[in-house]
Amino acid sequence: LSPPLFNCYIEEVINIVKAKLTRLNIGVKIGGEIVSMIRFADDIVVIAESEGDIQHEVEEMDETLRTSEMKINSTKTKILVCARDPKVKADVYIGNQKLEQVEEMVYLGSKITSDGKSVHEIKQRIALAKIAFSKKQKLLTSKRIHLNIKKRLIKTYVWSVATYGCETWVINDTEKKKLEAFEMWC
Repeated sequence: LSPPLFNCYIEEVINIVKAKLTRLNIGVKIGGEIVSMIRFADDIVVIAESEGDIQHEVEEMDETLRTSEMKINSTKTKILVCARDPKVKADVYIGNQKLEQVEEMVYLGSKITSDGKSVHEIKQRIALAKIAFSKKQKLLTSKRIHLNIKKRLIKTYVWSVATYGCETWVINDTEKKKLEAFEMWC
């Protein structure tokens, strides 16, 4: 299928699945609304509060996709459990194939970990932003460019890299200090 046609097709399937899950109250309550999945193109995240609910979501998705002559790629599908106890395991299946459980995954360029912390993601973003700075260093440190222009360039070329995906970060005092130190470094 062409990408636009695929997006229309998958959107219809997801709306059917979401309607079923909403009636069953399956998902996570966020801002008073039950959210059962997040999607960008064909990158779909299903979320729930229990292993049983995740299994039900996967089964609904699999069944609905199959009626539309599509299927879930079980080798690319992973399970990530975010819990206080790192030993929590989830046995989720597509048909009779058990899905792999991972400690971390990257979704839309942001690393999500089973402990729910953002330490590694923030370190990586700062490192990438420093690389972006070094690529434009001659421009950003030039005496011929006005300070206000330099500030705008840093926001454009450096801070956009540093803060990409920051909406998902969990920030404690340590991470806050690292970000402030990076800001001073710029």
